[in-house]
Amino acid sequence: MSDEKNNLSEQDLQSVQLRELMLHSVASEFARPLSLIALNREYLQTHLEHSGPDYSREKVAQALTDIEDATVCLNRLADNFVDVCACLCSAVTPHSELLDLRSLLESVCADSAEIYRAIGVRLQLVCSDEEHYLIYADSILTERVLLNLLSNGLRACAPGGCVVFALNRRADVLELTVSDDGCGISPAAAAAAFEPFKQPEHSGEQFQGGAGIGLYLCGEYSRLMGWKIDIRPAQPGTCVTLEIPAQQNAAGQLCFHSPLEQLTAWQATRAAVLRELHCVPGLERLRGVQEDETE
Repeated sequence: MSDEKNNLSEQDLQSVQLRELMLHSVASEFARPLSLIALNREYLQTHLEHSGPDYSREKVAQALTDIEDATVCLNRLADNFVDVCACLCSAVTPHSELLDLRSLLESVCADSAEIYRAIGVRLQLVCSDEEHYLIYADSILTERVLLNLLSNGLRACAPGGCVVFALNRRADVLELTVSDDGCGISPAAAAAAFEPFKQPEHSGEQFQGGAGIGLYLCGEYSRLMGWKIDIRPAQPGTCVTLEIPAQQNAAGQLCFHSPLEQLTAWQATRAAVLRELHCVPGLERLRGVQEDETE
């Protein structure tokens, strides 16, 4: 393979390297849920035969649950990989609309009590007393950036840890910081965090992340929407900062959305949040807040 690379042009060499990175990413990301499915398939075979010293109805139920959880993770990984391919092929075009970033963050953080009960990690949203934080951005890409950062923060924290979303206004810019007091990221890894498939190096063993697809997508989506994104080590943990252009005197425009449209958007966001949280170890059974609790 090394001789083949020596004979390639710079552009061809970049294509080969990118292909290798993508293949490595697919292998590392998909290996865990596929192994879980294979392991439980073997146990269910034992169940069908009703034999062996380890057979029990409880283990059968757990095997089915594990397969369901692995399927959720595989669906998320497949979607992320499709998104990565779209970014690499320059096939992502943001569609801007007026968004209330504070309302979106409240929906993203709505499951804080359930998260704490499940894994002992606190999730907080800190905002000033402003009613609206308005931005023009692609709603789907914005949601995916927030969810990837939430997932990374929760994975990095041990029980007793905390993930904080803090939103502040600086002149015509909204500054959103997502910080955690978990295992942290090295300075070298932070410098390359938004490059394709650069797997972050963390200082603790509890981090159960992947090959860096989520951070790469955060960087690409932020760039496409004209945001500035930065990640740096904290003491302790990691801090990600987003600088987002703010919109002044646009609150009235939010009224054009009908109650039905608002409910549909809320339901779509809640489904996306729960889908992301169900891929975090320990949150596979999280129910989330119910619609009638928000009325």
